[in-house]
Amino acid sequence: DEKRSNTLSKLLSEINNVLHKSVRERIKNALYDFHIIAQNLPLADIQQLFEPAYDWSRERR
Repeated sequence: DEKRSNTLSKLLSEINNVLHKSVRERIKNALYDFHIIAQNLPLADIQQLFEPAYDWSRERR
């Protein structure tokens, strides 16, 4: 049972690592997207795009 428990624990740890890697990749890609948007759109357009996200962030605090 101890061996099975250790195997399960290792498997869960690996799944957790994969999920965190996926989240990190999504964040990295979002930052690249934001960089491209910020370089190519006027400030007013950027504000219009991201104001809902700022509102959501303020509501959660």
